Amino acid sequence: VQVTDYSMLVDLDRGRVYGIELREMGPTRSHKDFMVAGLITLNVMAGGLQREGLDTLVDAGFYNSALSLRHYAKILGFNFSYFIR
Repeated sequence: VQVTDYSMLVDLDRGRVYGIELREMGPTRSHKDFMVAGLITLNVMAGGLQREGLDTLVDAGFYNSALSLRHYAKILGFNFSYFIR
């Protein structure tokens, strides 16, 4: 985790605005791993990720989210597809 003082970027005195950058956090070395894992978990808990009739998870996001979803799809036994429109 890297903490950076961004105060000067928004015309404030130092120490007023900080940003936290998560680096290389998950199994694919992307901070998107936690986002994708959270979305899958929420869908499972809400009954939205049914195994019956579903065999592929698709990502239409950015490269890091695609890496993460491919990783978790493999673990869960799903196929994976990525597309850019």
